[in-house]
Amino acid sequence: MGSERSARLSASPPLFKSRFLDFFSRIHPSVPALIYVPVIAALIVFGAREGQGALEIVGLAAAGLFIWTLSEYWLHRKIFHWEPDHPIGSRMHFIIHGVHHDHPNDKMRLVMPPGASIPLALLFFGAFWLIFGSPTAYPIFAGFLVGYLTYDYMHYYLHHFVPKSPLGKRLREQHMRHHFQDDTKGFGVSAPFGMCCTPRSRASSILTDARRIAELDLLYPRVPRLVRSRSKIAPQLQRLTMSEHEGKACLPMSMLRMASTLESSLCKSTPQSG
Repeated sequence: MGSERSARLSASPPLFKSRFLDFFSRIHPSVPALIYVPVIAALIVFGAREGQGALEIVGLAAAGLFIWTLSEYWLHRKIFHWEPDHPIGSRMHFIIHGVHHDHPNDKMRLVMPPGASIPLALLFFGAFWLIFGSPTAYPIFAGFLVGYLTYDYMHYYLHHFVPKSPLGKRLREQHMRHHFQDDTKGFGVSAPFGMCCTPRSRASSILTDARRIAELDLLYPRVPRLVRSRSKIAPQLQRLTMSEHEGKACLPMSMLRMASTLESSLCKSTPQSG
């Protein structure tokens, strides 16, 4: 057991020269629950003491959970994957999230360290207090924290277990794609819609299908099923490139060039109607 634990802890490098600071960068998965489950319970009690009924608390907590799903996506996309073009910025990015991408199977660097989660929690609670007031903010923030814990433990589960349900398999597949294929999409972890509703994600799906059809078309140009597939995917590529030219899709140049190339290739081999 000792050697296994040592191997696990050494899977990623120290983040700080100080052993004391580095100790707090390696977090056991139980820590978030130990910190935030009592906070969630206290917030619900505070709301009930202020006269909130059970249905009101459940409804407000559900609203907080919904706010978390949006926050999870945008925090992951805009904060965790923001890497300023500066040595200090690169260092901060590696500490916050880069180390996880370089060493995704390190069990002790999967859940968010309290040194990061507690300040963020205080900021969000302050915002909820200002926006919703007391006691409404209590159950909303409780639901928000439930969402956070769901995210942390879903993230851990997707990395270290193999889901059996269709939803679990889909979440794991898309998160592994985020790690090992394209880290510019798939920012949602616990909420599947956060991974599939962005223009870039939709465009990537279209390009993947079009590239596969183009490769098969070179080998089997007259297969009826491929003819139908070309006829179906070609208009999607046309709409994709048109939306980019109109400034609606906001795709990176690499994806735009691929779309234009595939559109040209497939449209030439697609029979025209009429």
